[in-house]
Amino acid sequence: MKALEFNNYTWPVTFLLFSSIFLQRIAITVGSNQIPLILVLTLLSLLIILLSNRESGIFVVRITLFFSFLLLTTLFMLNKEYSAFSYFYLIALYVPFLFYFNFLNEIKINLIQRFLTFILITSFIGIFQFVFQLIGGSFIDPLAYLSSSYTQQGYLSTYQISYDSNIMKSNGIFYLEPSLFSQFLAIGIVIEISLFKRWWRIIIYLLALMVTFSGTGILLLVAATIPILFKLKLKNMLLFLILGAIIFGLFASSEFGQYTLSRTQEYKSPNSSFSTRFINPYKVSIDSEPKDLLFGHGPGQADRTEFIYPVNFSVLPKLLYEYGLIPSILFVLFLGHIFLYRGNVISYSLLIMYLFLSGGLLQPQTVCLMLFLLPLVLKIDFDFNLKQVTSPKKNLKKIRQMV
Repeated sequence: MKALEFNNYTWPVTFLLFSSIFLQRIAITVGSNQIPLILVLTLLSLLIILLSNRESGIFVVRITLFFSFLLLTTLFMLNKEYSAFSYFYLIALYVPFLFYFNFLNEIKINLIQRFLTFILITSFIGIFQFVFQLIGGSFIDPLAYLSSSYTQQGYLSTYQISYDSNIMKSNGIFYLEPSLFSQFLAIGIVIEISLFKRWWRIIIYLLALMVTFSGTGILLLVAATIPILFKLKLKNMLLFLILGAIIFGLFASSEFGQYTLSRTQEYKSPNSSFSTRFINPYKVSIDSEPKDLLFGHGPGQADRTEFIYPVNFSVLPKLLYEYGLIPSILFVLFLGHIFLYRGNVISYSLLIMYLFLSGGLLQPQTVCLMLFLLPLVLKIDFDFNLKQVTSPKKNLKKIRQMV
């Protein structure tokens, strides 16, 4: 019976975890809009899982909060300009989170390991992209030759590490941007430290993270690993710190590392990448007129408005600007139940990535990943597991007993 259940609904989850990485840049063009392929595959796969998994159902708390949010948003949209596509796009992205589905212990472990294997493959690709340039080769990115009708637009899939350099940032070929590549690598490191402690993999992830030359992955890694380190046994903590210090020292002493570290002063410029992502969106949201601050400018208006400085909206400022303070509170409570209900350090890391670092509220490439990765990690007792200093095989055995 277990084997039958495994075959029924784990292949669509495996496929979605695979697609969340390797199909990130593929999209379907419909008129003037693009729909990422991952969203279509997610909705189809969710239907298969719900029909196959007898332990599925609906979260009453989530459906209450989500439909209250939609009701208020619909009322506030009256007599306002708004994008119907943006409004229904949000519904399509977040309705799947109203459902829950459970997995057998063996299935959880296998699915998590498959996801890490996918990240490991792209780690080697990213390192190769960088090394090949160092020895005189050109930047390798086959997906850049696809028609714009079939690839996600609006992202810088790669760019030079500095204005006077010919070296391009590694994107692992399949990721939307080097920044998102770095965030996936950071999540991989967090999972490895939390569960499996396969140090050779952590070293590969760290090396790949360095050649993305992206600060968001480093920020995520620092925020997530600090609480983990204090729960590790002393020799494991020292091992991780020594490995990290060696890699960081080698990187910081290089020309490429010096450029990356120089970006710590970016917050001083309103036109910098840091300000565009972390400062400007909040300024334009808070500086709105009182009625717009409370009730929003309307779905999709953040993308239609021209601001006096560059803006890249993450989740919270986009919610505040488009939907207003009152509906945003309901949506944040909805998100809190998704990420924090029986949460742990991995789910907290995913929350940081989603709220502050990724492409925002309507980015299926990250939202759909959360839908299928969160159910795999939310019920694992990390506090107990992190006290153990064991081999990966023994860790797997302990996790199977705990989940």
